Amino acid sequence: MRFLISFAVVLFCQEAGANRASLSGFQDKGLKKEVVAVRLYNLTRIQNYQELRAFIAKGLLQRIPNHGPGYILDRRVGSRASVNRVIYRYARPYTVRFVKWFGKRYDDLFHRRFRIPSAVRTCAYQKLIAPGNINAVSCEETSHTTGATIDISYSDVSPAGRRWMEKPLLALEKLGQIQATREIFQPVYHIMVYPTFSSLDPR
Repeated sequence: MRFLISFAVVLFCQEAGANRASLSGFQDKGLKKEVVAVRLYNLTRIQNYQELRAFIAKGLLQRIPNHGPGYILDRRVGSRASVNRVIYRYARPYTVRFVKWFGKRYDDLFHRRFRIPSAVRTCAYQKLIAPGNINAVSCEETSHTTGATIDISYSDVSPAGRRWMEKPLLALEKLGQIQATREIFQPVYHIMVYPTFSSLDPR
């Protein structure tokens, strides 16, 4: 079943012209692919703080460690929340696995850490940040509200580091394991990780 779902995502990517794989959300219809993936993988959008707590209690989301080889969580994650900012430092287990895998490879090569400024958001939190964030689309359009998505800041990553990052992101997108977009108005790679993600080297 998992293979069939992954195959369906790859087919959609090809129909959308993304078999060439692009980090441009405009060129490869990134938002549309995320909406399709949410439906194909039957991912629930988390509406509010209470639902987020319930997802964590059930083990559907895992805490992203504050730092690890190659990465660090930005201290401002969840900063707009009125209570318990820590609760926004969670993601789907396969997304946490991606963070650790990607971070380790980055650390092995560059001996530095990239920054993660965003992970899970509830629909209520998405609505809260929308007025001040040009990239903050509606709850139904963003995959952040499923817990499958993180952002990686590239503002403090060297040109060589950015060139390196984009190679595995593009390779994994071609394999139908992630959907990645290089945002412009905010300097981040927006990465939705699919449940089929494998930490095998895609080269």
